[in-house]
Amino acid sequence: MNSEASSRAAIALLAYVTLAWGLAWPVTKVAVEQVPIWHLRAGTIAIGGIAMLALARALGHRTNSAPHLTVGIAAQMHLGAPASRLQAHDRARRQATVANS
Repeated sequence: MNSEASSRAAIALLAYVTLAWGLAWPVTKVAVEQVPIWHLRAGTIAIGGIAMLALARALGHRTNSAPHLTVGIAAQMHLGAPASRLQAHDRARRQATVANS
């Protein structure tokens, strides 16, 4: 690949990243209003992981994806635990508020 083609590719990638990042904020704002935050995070991590594995495979990298999937699942289980504790705490706080009023 010559220098000029490489420069064009770099500018195209920069434009894509800028556009994708700029659109991520309003899309995330709307998504958080519709979907619980932990479900949204789990979905974005899963989609991102699948996309990275697909890109690596398309570029010719051959990997055993089982360790990657195991780590991803373990991370999701870890992220889900604090959410369930927070929900239980929030429920208890609401019940205490109702009982005291």
